[in-house]
Amino acid sequence: MPTFRGPPKGEGTTHTAGNGITLSGDEFSSKTDGTTLTNTGGGSSDALAVLKVPGRLSVAGSLSLSASSYDGSTNVTITGSGTTHTAGNGITLSGSEFSSKTDGTTLTNTGGGSSDALAVLKVPGKLYVAGSLSISASSYDGSGDVTITGGTIPGSSTNVQFNALGVNTTNNSTGTIVATGDITAFSSDKRLKTNIVSIQEPLSKLSTISGYTYRWNMDKCNQVGFKPQDIPEVGVLAQEINEVLPEAIKQAPFDRDKDGNSASGDNYLTVQYEKIVPLLIECIKAQQSQIDELKVCLSKLK
Repeated sequence: MPTFRGPPKGEGTTHTAGNGITLSGDEFSSKTDGTTLTNTGGGSSDALAVLKVPGRLSVAGSLSLSASSYDGSTNVTITGSGTTHTAGNGITLSGSEFSSKTDGTTLTNTGGGSSDALAVLKVPGKLYVAGSLSISASSYDGSGDVTITGGTIPGSSTNVQFNALGVNTTNNSTGTIVATGDITAFSSDKRLKTNIVSIQEPLSKLSTISGYTYRWNMDKCNQVGFKPQDIPEVGVLAQEINEVLPEAIKQAPFDRDKDGNSASGDNYLTVQYEKIVPLLIECIKAQQSQIDELKVCLSKLK
């Protein structure tokens, strides 16, 4: 198989053009009449098996690289005013910029395979889509971001913010999460805990907190950036809970800045209601103990 290497410089050097090659001065190039470089060194194919060019390869016409002849380990750069761009199936061409068609055409895989859909599309730079871009779970691993004008599909390591989130359902209520199934978080395994102590004096703590019905002060809420629904509510007061069970108190999400501090400076609070349940459990146990003691006293009076 013939190998073309740059000829040595210096006076007396002779350059000779072989089959399918033209020579101008000391520059070799392929013929422009459609001639195919041929392999004069034998082999099963008339097409040139291997062409090695340590310097620059200039092609006046077109250069075709098949998947079997180009391994992609290096870059192929074609420059000059004579460069021709051709749009294939599912592609439109404007100047030197390629884009997908906007008439619903699907990019197809002309390299064979079991599917007509494009098997792999690798874009080293930016991929612009004028219409919609559909990515299936099997083809997008979430390790990077896919950016579309007007929005971003985040990757798995990205901090995400949504106005509303619906899980297996629609949700148009700003600031809420709606799911048709359970939401499971954290852990409560005894093996992962230490310094386990029962809540002390639960009844006295319970006596200092109350349950209320109320409505939000919408004017005040709007001033601080909190946007609840203007409907009758039922709940507790964070300040009361904080006095007896501070572990159930967190900073209100609407008042949290990017560093986790109070955005307003007023430290608005919220209650993790599920953390009140342990207090209620201990209250029931304490009341049951009182009931049992009274039963004993009554039995003695009989």
